[in-house]
Amino acid sequence: ASGATISAQVGASGIASASVLGLAPGVARIVATVGDRADTATVRVESTAGTIATTEVEPRLDTLTSLGDSLQLLAASRSADGVLEPGTYAWLARDPQVASISSLGKIAALSNGETWAVVTEQGGTSDSARIVVRQRVASVAISPFSATVRLGSTTKFGANPVDGRGNPIASSSKVTWSTESQVYAQIDESGIATGTGIGDETILASIDRVVGRALLTIVSPVERLVITPDTITLTALGETAAWTAVAYDSAGAILDGPVYWSSSNPAVLAESSIDGK
Repeated sequence: ASGATISAQVGASGIASASVLGLAPGVARIVATVGDRADTATVRVESTAGTIATTEVEPRLDTLTSLGDSLQLLAASRSADGVLEPGTYAWLARDPQVASISSLGKIAALSNGETWAVVTEQGGTSDSARIVVRQRVASVAISPFSATVRLGSTTKFGANPVDGRGNPIASSSKVTWSTESQVYAQIDESGIATGTGIGDETILASIDRVVGRALLTIVSPVERLVITPDTITLTALGETAAWTAVAYDSAGAILDGPVYWSSSNPAVLAESSIDGK
């Protein structure tokens, strides 16, 4: 018999019995003969080897914390007896706005949310993995990064959280403002800093325990402003003249900074024509 071996025995009652052992897929006939009489039986040997019974995906759950992060999913198929079998797979993401997935099972985070990555083997078995995209604050960007104010003056800072790939996070988390030394400046809960001493102060903004830093320089206020010359006479329309303005602090030191010019009588000297140095 092709594909099977036969063992037989005759019992005390004269009834013969036989058993077969399947060796390979196929069909065989068993023939029993007694004298000139015979009968046959058909044996079909089938094997599930190579037939995929289950498909599983790994990992089954993962969280991506930055937009643009990627994750490679892996699929494995087994026969009914647990033997790994090669498979041909198709992948899809149930919510493609949250994450995309390639034909090879590579996930890419697109927006905050949750989706399921589904893998289907061409024989029909399938499995899925839960994918969560949740941006995590990796750094805090303060704007402006540096600023200068006069003693007693104010300036406003803003804080923007970003993920590990530099993408902005639309976070509702509270910003906690502070200054590093608390000597040269104070800052309120809305990010408005006031110069309280002459020097450099580090501005701190904390979001979800991640801290960003900026520099605030506080300089002396203007104590005295001197315009030179103090009087100029123009003898013809269209004639020009030049002035200089120098600012001094209380110690007599010259201060840097812009000077804004204006005219007390625009009908005589238009402000737009002033070109102070």
